[in-house]
Amino acid sequence: KEGADQIVDEEAVMNDLKKDFADTLFAALDERLLLHPLSREETRKVVRMEAATRSQALSEERNISFSLTDEAVDLLIEMGGFTAGRGGRDIGQTLTRHVESFLADLILDGVVKPGSAIVLTASDGSIQLQE
Repeated sequence: KEGADQIVDEEAVMNDLKKDFADTLFAALDERLLLHPLSREETRKVVRMEAATRSQALSEERNISFSLTDEAVDLLIEMGGFTAGRGGRDIGQTLTRHVESFLADLILDGVVKPGSAIVLTASDGSIQLQE
């Protein structure tokens, strides 16, 4: 199962860590956290929160805001915003590469003007302006 539903034997994980780290290093750790992988829905929430933060910044800077459809969120996750090994650490880079770059082109081309509130969706494997 994914995310919070996943059952992990914390004691077994800590024992494995003790084998991999010197006793002095392991003892020096103040706190040991066991992080579970994010579920797909949790990942969607992270993408939406990060997109909302970036939309707010764009609104303050250029008076332009944007939102993402569910399809756009799912596409961004597939484009590298989430991997099993890195979790959601790459969401910011993925938003920069696929959303902010796209928006910059729309602004420079005059398609999106100050005062706009636009919706981005997914179409043909890329982020697009929803008509």
